Amino acid sequence: MNTIETPQLNPLELYDKRTSKDVGRLRAYNKILEQIYNRIRVMSKLPNSQCYLLYTVPQFIFGLPKLDMEDMIVYLIYQLRHAKYEIRYTPPNMLYISWAHHERSYLVEKSPIMQAMLESAEKTQAEIERKEKEAARLIVGKKSQQKVKMNTPGQMQRPSVHWGASSQRPFSQQQPRSAISTILNRPMSNPTAGPPPPSAADYVPPSAFLQNMTQPKNTIVQPRSVPDYFGTF
Repeated sequence: MNTIETPQLNPLELYDKRTSKDVGRLRAYNKILEQIYNRIRVMSKLPNSQCYLLYTVPQFIFGLPKLDMEDMIVYLIYQLRHAKYEIRYTPPNMLYISWAHHERSYLVEKSPIMQAMLESAEKTQAEIERKEKEAARLIVGKKSQQKVKMNTPGQMQRPSVHWGASSQRPFSQQQPRSAISTILNRPMSNPTAGPPPPSAADYVPPSAFLQNMTQPKNTIVQPRSVPDYFGTF
């Protein structure tokens, strides 16, 4: 009995021709990317050169298949940005490529001149810190050697005077006394009882004063005539 084979088609075989075509396109994209890197190297070696490059992407390359401009520009921008370049695109085929933001990292991390300056600054800072620690240690040592005399609260300060055995001390310097003991030992005086002060309710005014208040005298002189009223000048 003859068997009939079932026809089959692997889907991956459909992309064989397309794969070979994409390989040719990728080769063309990498060739253009290599041209960009070569121009960046040459530009960076020029004296007083700017840290950017303007590159016009060619629309075709002789000996290579037809290029898809949009697809190629997307590939170039993607690769350059992953290489840490700053990219700006101007239609239809202009690329602005900048590496100026790497200038600072080079000066701080790799420049021999800056490294020497930073090393000197670190040595100076370390010397300053060492001197500050030494000065602080000496100050703490001097403070610990000083004896501090604690006085009793309220005790009067008296100058210390050394007296001989035969000499007599003044009365004011025989025994230091505190302000608290002085107040407690002060003699209490007993006040003598006296008559209470007079009250305002017990005050009796004189009779003449009461008579003048109740019957005041008329001191106005009545004129007897008109000339007497106006007076003689």
